[in-house]
Amino acid sequence: MKKRILCGLMSVLFVLGVIPVGVLAEDNFEKKASGALVNKVSGIAANEEMPNSYVQIDYPKNKTIFYKGEVVKYKTHGTNCYFNNGNQQVFGTVLDYRNANGKEITKELFVEDITAKETFSYVKSFSTKDMKPGYYFGFYSIVLDDPFAEESPSQQCANMYAVIALKKPTRLKAKAGKKKVTVTFRKAQGGTSYEIYRSTKKTKGYKKIKTTKSAKYVDKKVKKKKRYYYKVRTVRNAGRGTIRSGFTAPVRSGKVK
Repeated sequence: MKKRILCGLMSVLFVLGVIPVGVLAEDNFEKKASGALVNKVSGIAANEEMPNSYVQIDYPKNKTIFYKGEVVKYKTHGTNCYFNNGNQQVFGTVLDYRNANGKEITKELFVEDITAKETFSYVKSFSTKDMKPGYYFGFYSIVLDDPFAEESPSQQCANMYAVIALKKPTRLKAKAGKKKVTVTFRKAQGGTSYEIYRSTKKTKGYKKIKTTKSAKYVDKKVKKKKRYYYKVRTVRNAGRGTIRSGFTAPVRSGKVK
């Protein structure tokens, strides 16, 4: 029965144009996923673009960018959704997941018979660790008067999001001075802090020496006439779990004076 309801729900979504085939392929998705991406995700309209006083997506906000590995917390609710005509009513929430070419992977999150119910809510959390950078996903919440009818009165809302990779820092340098090595790099988009590792050998023996929010660190725990190797990675902790990028290629300092 539940599968039949889901099929009916999905068919009506397509009929209504809530999940338009190929819409993502038409988006101007920047391959490098720069900060401007948030302004280029068109696709599905936001709550404010689909005025609806009955069904709402509370969070996340439309067009939010998630970094691969972050946890998505999703909430939707509905009020006064009873059509009062005797038909079976269904509330459904669907995760519509597509790659940059528009290929679709659709997953049912929740389907419930809400006949004669006027209020409902649904909360879900899941990780983006299995999603590939450059993919889109959307949440679609809809109440159908009759899930088996080709055309059915409905109340719906939809939000669209994007997944990008957390990148490494760039332009890493290690300049030796008197009793110190100054490490500098360019920060990565989305980073909240950076972990600096050091070794006396290029390919092994690295130990974390500093976690910093700055793009500059002065390492004073060094020895005269020694050379050191450094590498750095980006850390992001924005309330969606902690994720880390890969490491930069190691760079070698000159001899400490």
